[in-house]
Amino acid sequence: TLKQLQKLDSKIAKLQQNIETHRNQGKRRAVCAFVIFNSQKARNKCFGMYHSWASMEYSLSCWGQKQEFRFKRKFRLTVQPAAEPSDIKWENLEYSWFSRFQRRLLSYFLSFVLVIISIAFIVAGKSFENKLKLSRNDCASPSYVESCNSAVNWAGPVICSFTPGKTPPCSLLGAWNMTFLSTEALSIKLRVPLDINVAVTPTKSLILNGNQCRYKNQAWLPSGSLSTDCIRASSITYAQWQVFNTAGWADSSFANASGCSKCFCSALMMSNTLIWIESVDVFTVRGTIRRPDGQALCTEQAWALASLTALQAAAVIIVVLFNLLM
Repeated sequence: TLKQLQKLDSKIAKLQQNIETHRNQGKRRAVCAFVIFNSQKARNKCFGMYHSWASMEYSLSCWGQKQEFRFKRKFRLTVQPAAEPSDIKWENLEYSWFSRFQRRLLSYFLSFVLVIISIAFIVAGKSFENKLKLSRNDCASPSYVESCNSAVNWAGPVICSFTPGKTPPCSLLGAWNMTFLSTEALSIKLRVPLDINVAVTPTKSLILNGNQCRYKNQAWLPSGSLSTDCIRASSITYAQWQVFNTAGWADSSFANASGCSKCFCSALMMSNTLIWIESVDVFTVRGTIRRPDGQALCTEQAWALASLTALQAAAVIIVVLFNLLM
């Protein structure tokens, strides 16, 4: 509009007046200059001269840069390579040095905060990983596994409707094909439901039912020695895992209930992922296999894994953001 044009004209006139005022002030100090050479050789020669001892003199009459190398034989010159024109952010030239200082300070502050947060996430992730490692070590211990297996309420009543062909009263032993076992055998190196193969590295955990092919001469066979057909026959079914979840522990105050549940669920996740998924609650998605108290058995173990993954991912994202800022 006409008003805006008039304002711009007025602003231009003031700027021109300021320029004329500075021009008429007499002596002025040179701040910087951008010099273009005719050849690369001339540029290198100039740069070399100003960065050699030949440009310096230390005497009573001159201390520092020689007069012939100075501007008007008076003002010292500092020569340095200029940035490539394509590297210069021309739009930033309008900002004052104070504004650039503020932005740089903010950038340093954000970088410092990101470093602290990143370290916190890394430390928390490492601590969490160590806890999971201790839990995995327990799950790979034969004595710990046997104590978990023996603590299950094998003789207690369970919900029979999950198991086809079973009618009340029924027990977990019947649902898991273990009726051939004596009561004493349930407390001697029991390998059901959790079994570990110590013959391989790392130790492999399995969830298997009590099929009779696994039991010979009053002892459980190591999982590493089982045939393929026996392993297939001993694989648990959806119904068997449902029944297992309704059984609970023989002693309601069992101290290692949480740790043993995590061991069972870790092995189930590797052995039968689909059944494991149905034993986990994730936000609004609820698993179909539940304990009598309404909770999904493997939710705690799933959240522990998810938390570790989230901490590791967060640390990586923060490091990437820090690199982008720098």
